[in-house]
Amino acid sequence: MECQDGFEPVQPRELSKAEMDALFKSVVPLKRGRRYGMGSVVETGSLSFAPNPVITSLQTELHATKQIVTQQKTEFEAQIAATKAENEEHFKAMEMRFLQRS
Repeated sequence: MECQDGFEPVQPRELSKAEMDALFKSVVPLKRGRRYGMGSVVETGSLSFAPNPVITSLQTELHATKQIVTQQKTEFEAQIAATKAENEEHFKAMEMRFLQRS
């Protein structure tokens, strides 16, 4: 059945996101590298600044791990420094015994 203007009637349907984006890209002009007007187009990107909970969790875990490693390194260096003098004394005593036997 034809309409009075000669066109066949078209059943309305919902456009997909890709179809809407293609339509907006063909109609909405670019101004300073961005599209202004109705809706959002994929190329403009998201304006959301909400932190990703996974990234936040990983950053927290990384920070805690760095603190633990730093603490363990400090304790290890302190232990080495504390035993250094004692180890040098043992080395000198062993050296003296070796030299006396030769």
